[in-house]
Amino acid sequence: MGWFGYSLITLVCFTFFNLLNRVVAVKSEEPRAGAFVFNVWGALVAIILFLFTSHQKINLQPLFNPVTALLVIASILMYSGYERLQFTVKKHIDASTTTILFRLSPVFTFILSILFLRES
Repeated sequence: MGWFGYSLITLVCFTFFNLLNRVVAVKSEEPRAGAFVFNVWGALVAIILFLFTSHQKINLQPLFNPVTALLVIASILMYSGYERLQFTVKKHIDASTTTILFRLSPVFTFILSILFLRES
């Protein structure tokens, strides 16, 4: 499959993700529980895809470094906080406003990667 097919699949998957995320956020009574369930399903799908698509040996040795383990734990905690805030925002703010805000995140990521990481 070429790049065009992959880009169409990505478009469909992200659209489905955003719609499902919005529905779960609006119907959920507790944003923390909704974010937890949504991310557990995402993690399970990612693990299943990783196991079925990896054709090379997996080297887990770098994860046993204490600094790496602390960075992984810190990133998990920060991302879980982000997801909880995202669910709260999607629950209490109109879809038109949140769509604009969340669509600008790749732009900010691109600009900040150029500034802080000196990417070109």
